[in-house]
Amino acid sequence: MLFADYMLYWLSYKETEVDPVTYAGYCDSVENHIYPYFKKLGLTLSQLEPKHLREFYRLERIGDPEHGKDGKKGTTVVRYHCNINNALEVAMEDGLVGKNAAHKQRPKTDKFIGSFYLPEEALECIRLAEGTWLELAVLFGLFYGLRRSEIVGLKWQNFDFERNLFTIAHTVTTYQRKGQKRVCYAKDKAKNKSSMRTLPLIPLFREKLLALKEQQTEHRQLFGNSYNRQYLGYVYVNEIGELIKPDYISSTFSKFLKKNVLRHIRFHDTRHSCASLLLRNGVSMKEIQAWLGHSDYGTTANLYAHLDMEESMLISAERLSTGLFETLPESANPDSGKPNQSTEKKEMVT
Repeated sequence: MLFADYMLYWLSYKETEVDPVTYAGYCDSVENHIYPYFKKLGLTLSQLEPKHLREFYRLERIGDPEHGKDGKKGTTVVRYHCNINNALEVAMEDGLVGKNAAHKQRPKTDKFIGSFYLPEEALECIRLAEGTWLELAVLFGLFYGLRRSEIVGLKWQNFDFERNLFTIAHTVTTYQRKGQKRVCYAKDKAKNKSSMRTLPLIPLFREKLLALKEQQTEHRQLFGNSYNRQYLGYVYVNEIGELIKPDYISSTFSKFLKKNVLRHIRFHDTRHSCASLLLRNGVSMKEIQAWLGHSDYGTTANLYAHLDMEESMLISAERLSTGLFETLPESANPDSGKPNQSTEKKEMVT
């Protein structure tokens, strides 16, 4: 059996094993990349060797500029590898091959470091987003570090306005199969068990949300039968009740930054900005893990160790500056605000 054909068999097997979003990702990897490449090679399952996989990964990384094919990111190629590795594990269980050619062939990836906003940038972003459809997303992204799927999945039933708490318990994502329209996929669970978390609702958010809730009631009465009742109960809907999609947040956020001449970051980087702001205010990595809903401490530490180091160095620099220059004579202290004699002469010459 050809390896390429076996990948299609594995794909049909996985359709009932994973959710539609994950399966759509598998389909893209196999149907558009893995299958076409290995179909041309004509290798059977038993003929497949590690060198064939390494060459496939290499070509995917560098792309084919002459034919308009861009190189893939390391994380994308790793996804291809995971699909291949999983398929070959199943083939071994079924006795079709004696060994897994993908074993120990996982491609290396560069460690990704996300961008983040400094406090003044975050405040300016929030100020400029006020009154727009992005406001809710920006607030929940920068302050709570919520993912797009978590923001879109917010429901009124998950807010306790008496105790000033809200729970992340529902998410909305989108996916698209080849030749089909992009569709929403809603589920009553978060990305992982730790992502289902309860957070405090601060006064600013409470005030804005209650005003929004009242506004939605008015919109339902105003638009009557034209109001979309499919998403009743969702927080993030427009004036006629249509759900604001995750993709809308990303694309509109990028345009919003450009229009207002703000430094470009991805919307997901509002999550990194939240982590940075928490670190800056002395919140521990363990507490940040719980706040952001990471499944394990290592994820948080790996993502934000560089931020922790930057904050530590800034604090060290401030302490050193204070400790050193406060001991100097006033005339030699650069923070004293008094120019020394040579500076005065230079200014007079100028």
